[in-house]
Amino acid sequence: MKREKLISMLWLLIATLFVAAGQPVFADDDDDDDDDDDDVTIAFVDGQLIYQIDPLSGATAAAINADYGLIPLSTVSLPSQIYLVSTPAGNPTLDVLEDVQDDPRVLYAELNLIGQSPEAVRRGVWAWGGQSTTPLGEQYALTSLNLGQTHVTHQGSGVTVAILDTGVQLDHSALAPHLLPGVDFVDPGTPPNDEFTPVSAETGGASAGGHGTHVAGLVNLIAPQANLLPLRVLDATGRGNVFTIAEAIKYAADQKVDVINLSLGLSVESEVLEDAIVYASERGALVVAAAGNNGLEDVQFPAAGRCVLSVTAVDSAGLKSNFANFGEWVDVSAPGVALYSTFPQDGYAYWDGTSMSAPLVAGQAALLRGADSTLTAYEMARLITHTAQSVDLQNPEFEEMLGQGQPDITSSLSWLSGGQTLPTSAYEAMSPSCSSPQ
Repeated sequence: MKREKLISMLWLLIATLFVAAGQPVFADDDDDDDDDDDDVTIAFVDGQLIYQIDPLSGATAAAINADYGLIPLSTVSLPSQIYLVSTPAGNPTLDVLEDVQDDPRVLYAELNLIGQSPEAVRRGVWAWGGQSTTPLGEQYALTSLNLGQTHVTHQGSGVTVAILDTGVQLDHSALAPHLLPGVDFVDPGTPPNDEFTPVSAETGGASAGGHGTHVAGLVNLIAPQANLLPLRVLDATGRGNVFTIAEAIKYAADQKVDVINLSLGLSVESEVLEDAIVYASERGALVVAAAGNNGLEDVQFPAAGRCVLSVTAVDSAGLKSNFANFGEWVDVSAPGVALYSTFPQDGYAYWDGTSMSAPLVAGQAALLRGADSTLTAYEMARLITHTAQSVDLQNPEFEEMLGQGQPDITSSLSWLSGGQTLPTSAYEAMSPSCSSPQ
């Protein structure tokens, strides 16, 4: 594969630092000096590659590693084995990648790229100060989503939502009763605690600590009796690599979780990340992902990928939030401005972002699975999108680019309890092939 083609397929990332697994390397596609608009900057864990063997080749990882001087680091089975390896010292990672990609025994090979929570770059306006004078249950988001009297009969009991994020404050009084023992994939062997450093003039707003705690609280707001499984895949700056995220998605699927919330993203597809999401979806978990905060139509992944319900943000009037991404790849639009939720240490905070919109929809999915444990991921996604209320009238500039509109929790549960069959014309957020019964 030519270098120009290689770089053009790599992710445009917004990360500028990565400390959890070594320093990143940056590369630019600047072979055409006359067209600066085509420049692509990428960030990846230097000296690491991910590859999958073509099963028809009969090759072994040991043989491939020996041929290129690769050192095995880890594997993940999705269900085929995917390998994380380090490259030979002194050999440019991109050169080694190109060689491995050209090997006919290899199905695919990619860099171990770096993703992050959208709010690690753009967190919007937020404030922290302990308990608000506005009770959690009186937020505009609950009215916008038509929660109504849902909690009288549906609270998500018996359902598990995995929170793949910066961790969760494990002893937060509002969350602790609902937390299952989680896993820290960033610092293995330690509890998945949310490492929080208060943002100040000294920190320059560089910390994304508290992100996972805030996200977990929003799931709990919608599905107050659902179990929460904290899986730490992002460090305190909100950054993490795709192999780690894939490992955590597989772990969640193997634990038979019902919903996986991914309030994180990248700019282009990753094979290993998509494989992990398909693996989880086929095992019954609905994967919900944030659409990103660049305010652009450009696709974001995993939100725009296979087997994912993508969520962008609107405000209390149903208007697209100025930071929210949009496009035909978006499935629904949920409240994402000034959402109030749990925050370290033992407090609460307001926060903006599509990261805050996604867990509201994950909570809705938890209510649906709690109401009918036989629902597949595909069926949950169709119920959510088909019963959503269009916001196109409020957003003529973004018509058909904000998905099916704002989710309607009461309507989705009514459809389910009424035994109605969704029409064949109902919007499909994902392919039926992405889902099978639990």
